[in-house]
Amino acid sequence: MGVALAVGCFVAASAPATARAGDIEEFETARAAYEARDYSRAVFYFEELVGGEAPRLASSALVTEARKYLGAAYLFVGRRDAARQQFERLLRSDPRYALDPLSFPTEVQELFESVRARLELEAQDAMARASLQARALAAEQQVSRLVAFVDEGVEVAVPNSRWLAAIPFGVGQFQNGNDGLGWTLLASQVALTAVALGSTLWHQSLVGQVAYARSRGAFEAVAEGNRLLEIAATIEWAALSALGTLAISGILEAQLTFVPARRIREHRVIPPALHGPTIASGPRRPAPADVTALVGPASITLRIAF
Repeated sequence: MGVALAVGCFVAASAPATARAGDIEEFETARAAYEARDYSRAVFYFEELVGGEAPRLASSALVTEARKYLGAAYLFVGRRDAARQQFERLLRSDPRYALDPLSFPTEVQELFESVRARLELEAQDAMARASLQARALAAEQQVSRLVAFVDEGVEVAVPNSRWLAAIPFGVGQFQNGNDGLGWTLLASQVALTAVALGSTLWHQSLVGQVAYARSRGAFEAVAEGNRLLEIAATIEWAALSALGTLAISGILEAQLTFVPARRIREHRVIPPALHGPTIASGPRRPAPADVTALVGPASITLRIAF
């Protein structure tokens, strides 16, 4: 009787001011049934107080105490899952709550602690998942920053070369950014080179034919061969002359309109500060010097790498 009075005084003292006197009386009635080991009747009374989704009691302290007794009563009437559910609701509202080992038998204590352990594991799993999600989000943001940084690029001035400007076939024009004239010179000089080479081969072939005709005394064939040799020589001379003229003209034009430097956009180099733990980085061995000249449809690139 003294214990019951002490519990009632504790509940009344710990309950907020909004607790109703009727709530305390109903709680004491239910607890009295539990103390009398009339667990079926205790279940009935406590379910009236906290059995639904929303407790009928106004005091949070009374709700906690009622769930504790209801869980124990459920266990004693064989409703283990229902007992586990009440203990879970109690611990979710007050994770540090502990049962009095003198008031509740080992079976109740073990079930209560098993629910606590499961909730703690769930909390740890939730924290681990949240940590993984945070790390994944941080990695994604880092990648986005790196992609934006690299794609933005940087505009740099690349010095042009007077030596490249002295190369025919439109190389100087491509370097100066005059692609139209560069293509014209490239196509025309390639065509003239092919004509000169073809006429040279034709001339050599005719020389052999004329010599063979002369050895056989075929003077008409010799005369026709000499006529064709003159034509081949004329074509060869004209092609070489035109090729030389175009080559010199192109070189002079490239030198007169020489552009000291051209501006190009290059990808940025990722600084070490933006390298995260997921980005592998290590000491770089020095690479040998490499000089590359690239002639493309739209530009000429001279790259020197060390």
